[in-house]
Amino acid sequence: MKTEAAPPPVKVLIAEDQDDLRENLAEYLRLEGYEVASTANGRDALARALEMQPEVIVSDLAMPEMDGRKLFCALRENRSTADIPVIFLSAWADRQNVREGMQLGAADYITKPFRVEEVTAAIETQAKAVRQRQSHIAADCAEARLGLVRKLPHELLTPLNGILGPAEMLKMADCPLSKDEVSELGHAIFLSARRLQRVMENLLLHIDSLEKRRPLPSPHSSVGADALRRAIDEAVSAICEVTGSSPKRIRIMGDMPAAAIRGEDLKKVVLELLENALKFSPEDSCVDLHVGQIGTELRIAVRDFGRGMTSTQIAEVSAFSQFERERFEQQGLGLGLTICRNIASSYGGTLDIQSIEGGPTTVRCSFPVTGS
Repeated sequence: MKTEAAPPPVKVLIAEDQDDLRENLAEYLRLEGYEVASTANGRDALARALEMQPEVIVSDLAMPEMDGRKLFCALRENRSTADIPVIFLSAWADRQNVREGMQLGAADYITKPFRVEEVTAAIETQAKAVRQRQSHIAADCAEARLGLVRKLPHELLTPLNGILGPAEMLKMADCPLSKDEVSELGHAIFLSARRLQRVMENLLLHIDSLEKRRPLPSPHSSVGADALRRAIDEAVSAICEVTGSSPKRIRIMGDMPAAAIRGEDLKKVVLELLENALKFSPEDSCVDLHVGQIGTELRIAVRDFGRGMTSTQIAEVSAFSQFERERFEQQGLGLGLTICRNIASSYGGTLDIQSIEGGPTTVRCSFPVTGS
């Protein structure tokens, strides 16, 4: 009978400048079956974390060269280490240091002196959570692959047919065409090629997000209001060109503040939200695009007056999900809202959908106005 293979040992990185404490803890964990690496300062710990990709990091707060807080922030700014749980160790038992450590986002906080069993229990708790999360991600990837296999051929063939048809007419020597007819066929080829390009761009964005290959935005950058407004104008122009919609259908309201978001990311969010809104709205209706600052957040809200969504559909929004596709012919892979949510989340923002069946539908994305 085939037996399941034992799971690999949990990888732990220890950053502690007290030699005896570090060595004793590392040896104990190895005897308990963990794969352990250890360093004496935060700078070396960061390099080892990038190389080793541990499942849990145990770090002292007071260390030379780079202390525990700086190490934690550096880990969070790198996509490959951003989600690794960090357990802080410190001889500082006062409430202020405990509070500061937890406010950074530490997974746990253990004061010195401690029993090694305390550290082991904390590591085991965090490692279990990490592996459960990895299992869920693997399941999501498998579901995404299945969705891709089902939908991608159709989404590629449709624009390809839109290219091949006009191209075949253009190559026919015995089919005289006027200048206007040639221009019209060329425009049809261009629109189909742009649609094909966007399908592939969105697919690659989604894959990068699943594999965490998209670089994290800088938490300290802030982009001026004029640059962000240009990004919005570019998104409006691009979506009108691709969909053939009149710019008059898009009503832009509000004042754009400076915000801690890259122009290219804002443009992508606005483009995807507008395409969704235009796709599911009557052709003679308008779409409202609201921008503005609410408290410490930049809010982007797009409202359409289409058929709306039920609460169940809102809860089930995910990659490759399209509702009632059999009843309503609609194009796309269903990645738009997922991409917007991933971009907002990477900045510490959110995506929220409010809708009722029969409309209207409002999708809001929030981003920090200033970097933290």
